[in-house]
Amino acid sequence: MTVIRRLDAMLEETKPAVLEMKKQLDAARIDNQWAALCNAAQQAFCNASPFLLKDLTSRGAKQTLEADFKAYLNGFSPNVQEILEKFKFRDQMCLGNLGSALWSLVFRTCGGVVRRCGRHRAVGWVIWS
Repeated sequence: MTVIRRLDAMLEETKPAVLEMKKQLDAARIDNQWAALCNAAQQAFCNASPFLLKDLTSRGAKQTLEADFKAYLNGFSPNVQEILEKFKFRDQMCLGNLGSALWSLVFRTCGGVVRRCGRHRAVGWVIWS
């Protein structure tokens, strides 16, 4: 979850631009959207889901949270999907069996203060609890 939170934190500032670009690309019926979406995110990766990780903590119902979390994960660009697959993230999460533990996990992951380290985005982020 720390890796996902770090990626999410890097995308937070540009999320509105990514969603706007996605809306325009969908309206134009453009299939291969990832390059344009990553460009809008100003990163080599992006997340086209309508959520930030912290948005999921406001989801009350178990079914809604699980569906939204899956949509959030599926919204990452193919290069992040590779990372999720390599770490077998979805297998380890066993989403259907987490119930309220999923909400707690997401909440705790987002509960810390995230601060940028260094002067450049490439330097990284630190999550403080």
